[in-house]
Amino acid sequence: GSTVSRIYAATGGGVFDLYNGSGSNAIRLDARDGTATFASSVSATDGNFSGDVKIGTTTDPTVTNLGGIAFTSANNNRSIARFATTGTGSLNLVDFINGNGIIGQVFTEGNKFNLKSSESFGLFTNGTESLTLNSDQSATFASSVSATDGLFKDANSGANLDALILQNSETTDATSTTLKFVNSTDVTSSSNTTFIKSIRNSSNDNDLIIGYDGT
Repeated sequence: GSTVSRIYAATGGGVFDLYNGSGSNAIRLDARDGTATFASSVSATDGNFSGDVKIGTTTDPTVTNLGGIAFTSANNNRSIARFATTGTGSLNLVDFINGNGIIGQVFTEGNKFNLKSSESFGLFTNGTESLTLNSDQSATFASSVSATDGLFKDANSGANLDALILQNSETTDATSTTLKFVNSTDVTSSSNTTFIKSIRNSSNDNDLIIGYDGT
């Protein structure tokens, strides 16, 4: 294998070149700015960096004319990871790979920040998958959904829109799906509601009931 055969001070003072056994320049150590330049890949069993780390750039890529990767020290014992490109098209900056290939990506497109999954995309809270964005562009929530307002609108003018579908998973008679209207946060409001209920009948059809709960 390659071995260091000679060390000598290069022109400029404070610069040292390390050559391998074939006479090629392998490492340059510059005492003037504390940098080390490797001619090829670097292998190590461990690494410790107390300052900034930059890959593909010599300057922290915080402006639009610089690309590359940087791990930059900041206050409050932080290190900020930056993945940058000078392009503005649809460009992936991070790839997530397992035995099936690339299964997820982080990429930018214009002023958009995008997450891409090869199939479904899951969001977990407290160790449980709470929201799944499916490959058919539908969304599945593990529990109830709360909102202060909602709008269901088709993007195509003149389209017939199934704006809201309520469906249970039962296949037996007398099972139902109910849409309730609660107009107050009072403690008795949940028991005094109006509703629209669809009940499955013996003909595998639905009976529609509009009613009122309470007094």
